[in-house]
Amino acid sequence: MVFSNIKMKKRLLYIIIISILICLGLIARIAVIQFIDGNDLKLGAHEQQTLSRRITAKRGTMYDATCKNILATSASAEIVTINPLNIPKDKKEGLINAFCDIFDLDYEKVSKKVNKRSSIETIASRCDKDKTDELRKYLLENNIEKGVNIDEDSKRYYPYGTLASHVIGFCGSDNQGLDGLEAKYDDILKGTNGKILKITDAKRWRNRRRKRRIFRTGKRGKPDIINRFNNSINCRKIFKTGMYR
Repeated sequence: MVFSNIKMKKRLLYIIIISILICLGLIARIAVIQFIDGNDLKLGAHEQQTLSRRITAKRGTMYDATCKNILATSASAEIVTINPLNIPKDKKEGLINAFCDIFDLDYEKVSKKVNKRSSIETIASRCDKDKTDELRKYLLENNIEKGVNIDEDSKRYYPYGTLASHVIGFCGSDNQGLDGLEAKYDDILKGTNGKILKITDAKRWRNRRRKRRIFRTGKRGKPDIINRFNNSINCRKIFKTGMYR
């Protein structure tokens, strides 16, 4: 009887010790999740529960020495993006053909994007409004209400063409200055991009129960970059005359 009681006490002691160790392990795991992995998990949850689209800011304007003639400026354009998971399967083939016809794109590349399992894909950027209006008409006629986004974009123009192009420079596809003054003063010219943020469910569809939608417009770059060219735009005539002599 005494031996049996001792055995039971040892078992209870073992159970208590194991329980304490399990509790300590759980507490340690909770601490790791809360204090070490907390920020990463929070960012991951935010990315899963939201869908963000960027609105490209217009770059600042470049002027000549008189501040009257524009050497580089940004004009309004539009960008077309899609959420492949939201596009109805029976509409995908027709939509692929529409993208190819309207924006003169390669069928295989567009088909790969439309059938890809991703939250957002870019179909065409820096599109003229007449092209996107044609796409809007197609979407309306075919009753496609979700999965295709048409947002504001910007396009860089150089009104005087190649005039001092080696000095002014140029911009890349992401609207970033890559050479010349465009690159040197990129921090001033690029402005601040805006964005559209929507709450989504697990399938990346817009959550109708949570109607929170954030829209933030971009901020245009500062228009205070001035090129100091002698005789301003009249230099162009001199350059052209010299080239043909």
